[in-house]
Amino acid sequence: MYKKLVATLLTVLMTGATFVTAALAQTTLSTYPDFLGTDVYIVVGSGANVADVVGAIDLGADIQQNSVQTGTCAGGTTTAVDGIEKSITLTAEKVNVAGGEGLPTTLQSFHYSGLKQGTYSFKGSSYRYHEAVSLVAGDDLRLDHGFSDSNVNGTMTLRIATNDPVSYSYIFDQDITSAPSYSDPLTINLAGKDFMIVGTSSSGLTALSGTIGSIDSTTGVTYNGYTVYAIDGDSGNWAKLQIKDSTGTVVQTDILNQGDVKTYTFGSTTFKVKLITVWTSTITNSVTAKVAVGAEVDKVYPTAATVDTNYVFPGETDWYVYWNDADSSANITNGDSIVVFYHPTDVQYLKAGDKLIGPNDYFELAYTGLTGFDTYATITVSTVSGKSIYASSTSTAAEATGLTGFEITSDVTGSLLYGSTGYDKAYILFNGTDVWQGYWDSVANKIIKLATATLTDANLNSTNLDFNISYGGVGDVTDTLRFAFNNQSSDVLDMIVGTTALARPVTWDFENVTPVGGASSAPTFRLGGTASSAQAGDVVVTYSTSGSVSVGDKSQDILSDTPIYIVSPNTNSASDKAVFKVPSGTVKAKVDFGKIGATTTTGGTTYKEMVPITTAIAKLDTEITTADKTTKNLVIVGGPCANELAWEFVTNVLNDSTYLCGGSAWTTGTSYIIVKDDAFATGKIAMLVAGTTRDDTRTATGVLSQDKIPSDCLTVSACKITGTLASPTGTPV
Repeated sequence: MYKKLVATLLTVLMTGATFVTAALAQTTLSTYPDFLGTDVYIVVGSGANVADVVGAIDLGADIQQNSVQTGTCAGGTTTAVDGIEKSITLTAEKVNVAGGEGLPTTLQSFHYSGLKQGTYSFKGSSYRYHEAVSLVAGDDLRLDHGFSDSNVNGTMTLRIATNDPVSYSYIFDQDITSAPSYSDPLTINLAGKDFMIVGTSSSGLTALSGTIGSIDSTTGVTYNGYTVYAIDGDSGNWAKLQIKDSTGTVVQTDILNQGDVKTYTFGSTTFKVKLITVWTSTITNSVTAKVAVGAEVDKVYPTAATVDTNYVFPGETDWYVYWNDADSSANITNGDSIVVFYHPTDVQYLKAGDKLIGPNDYFELAYTGLTGFDTYATITVSTVSGKSIYASSTSTAAEATGLTGFEITSDVTGSLLYGSTGYDKAYILFNGTDVWQGYWDSVANKIIKLATATLTDANLNSTNLDFNISYGGVGDVTDTLRFAFNNQSSDVLDMIVGTTALARPVTWDFENVTPVGGASSAPTFRLGGTASSAQAGDVVVTYSTSGSVSVGDKSQDILSDTPIYIVSPNTNSASDKAVFKVPSGTVKAKVDFGKIGATTTTGGTTYKEMVPITTAIAKLDTEITTADKTTKNLVIVGGPCANELAWEFVTNVLNDSTYLCGGSAWTTGTSYIIVKDDAFATGKIAMLVAGTTRDDTRTATGVLSQDKIPSDCLTVSACKITGTLASPTGTPV
């Protein structure tokens, strides 16, 4: 009877916690209860006083309260954007990047600070200008996830066509009263690069090309290893130029008049030098000249977009320059602009994270990813057989057995909705005459019907059977999962996923293997015309532009217009199952303009929580096995007179006779807390909590459970406790 009382009290200890990992260094009392780890038993003597059991209960409650699991909340992903970001709802297979919900068709400095507006100087006067980037609102610049383009294939892509979908403009906002010339060039900063205009007309704009710089006798301008210096001259008239090779050897000396151009060839290197201006100083007796050096030193840019390598922006391959003369006049006037337009050799397909880089890295355009699919529910539909269905959770007899059909599972609880109730596992089940909708009751461990069975015939004629799908039952997106029995002539059952109106659906082509007319036999299903085989027609996606596309043999995940993701259709089709992802929120594509930084994870808050365990953490001393000693940390409550494990601890672990029953260590008013690493097994801790009397043991357990460990005990692993629980005193031993 006494042992039964002890065992009954110990059941209070059977709700524990997940604990912090045991300490690796010498264990001290300062780390109680963390050092006890995830596997612990509190051990009470089978012949102990009830006070020992009550003290053990206090310890169990304390361990529960103070033992925690540490984790980190999943953070969100953000992309640093210096500029503008837009999220575009996926309403169709192809969506414009610019206009509507997308980016503005014209982007200026108030959209992205890298685009400038201000003034430039020319002949002592200031004139206003501004920069802009234009985006085409149409198919030449679009988001696309369909199959009408073989390079997209169901993956969301930013498609950039070859016919000038993006352009940058330097726009003059005031008339210039006099025209620039070689002697009076106009220098502007075009997409971050100096651009020196020396003439304009209705037929084009003339600008210096190559490398433009000032030279003297020690400072030069270099082209392919050859450097040009000015060693003599006359202001506004001529300069004597000296050309040295990479070793510093003079290879040519020439006199050029201001405005002259001369071509030089040294071995396989040919370049031009244009003398723009010359200054001389009678004070310093020096000469300085401005020159242009390069394969070309001046160039006439056309007045219309022309794809020609002669007009490529310096340092680029797919960006071309032209002069947009607003009024066809010879001078620069308000509204005239220099345009740098993008014309790649081939259509570009940018996947999430890819960027279109502007001329001279002046700006970036990117598709950075989808929202809504940050979190998602994965739905799996498999064929099953031999199932039973029950009328209710309390039914002891099945309503029908030997059923075949479909099992629908979600990895997010509550995502399969029937009415307003959410489930994580549901069924469509058949016999020869009826079809049921049901759900899995994990408590009753059986399939429960959701409605009265629907009559079918040998051709599987029936009304459509629907479930709704929403992430966790509360997602922003609700799709319909429909089992449609409408192709009886070929024994086909279509499983369809679409919006509530089933617009642009995804269809899995399940077929009934059982011959038509076998009304007494339950149908047997496979996906497609051949079991365990991936065929294109197994899965059909309907797109707004491409129409119906067979994708059952595709290896990549495929985004539909619904939108859902069809997961590895070829792999799953070969297993006669359907797997797809349903987003938690409205799916939108993020497009950015400006300067796009790296994607980073934010949030990630660290938290602590108590998590109950399901196994008992309390045992009697007579129940402790050899295995327990090697796999568990042990808290031994009570001394060697009342607890067999305590006797073994002081005999074999402490090896100190003063702690044996009746030993000199035990005097009234004294208790001990002794922790030993590697006590009964390597890596396992044993802790003795015991007093001379039952009251002394209660003092020791109270010191631990009420967080009253004396300060002198915190840095040691063994301590003698004296005094009262209200005012305990600790002495290291």
